[in-house]
Amino acid sequence: MTTPQWSAPLGCRPGRVRNRVADGHNSQSTRPAAARAVLTLAGVLAHVPAAFRQLEANLARVSAEKAEAEAGLQAETTQLAALNALAQRAAQRVGSCPSCGQQITGHDLLATGQCGTCGRYGCAPAGRVSWT
Repeated sequence: MTTPQWSAPLGCRPGRVRNRVADGHNSQSTRPAAARAVLTLAGVLAHVPAAFRQLEANLARVSAEKAEAEAGLQAETTQLAALNALAQRAAQRVGSCPSCGQQITGHDLLATGQCGTCGRYGCAPAGRVSWT
């Protein structure tokens, strides 16, 4: 059994194309097209420096915005950590209610100003809370 051989179309055979280029066939008809291609490429390349400067300016602007956003994120992260610490401290027991004797938390003392159990307002005037 023989393997079929691939055959290129008559005008696409490498030797024939080389010969046509070497002989100068169609060289007159391709010169205007080549000139147009070169001029088009030159026109595109003339705009590259301006486009490159614009891209550099955009990169600088976006980099500054990123640095500003990162600084804001860092500030917010610090504030969040402080608020979390305050929330943890507010949940701790700080004393006992003088009316019912139940525990008073930092939240009761600072946020609501009343006992969480009996609801008495002002349960923490100076000297009236038993601190533990």
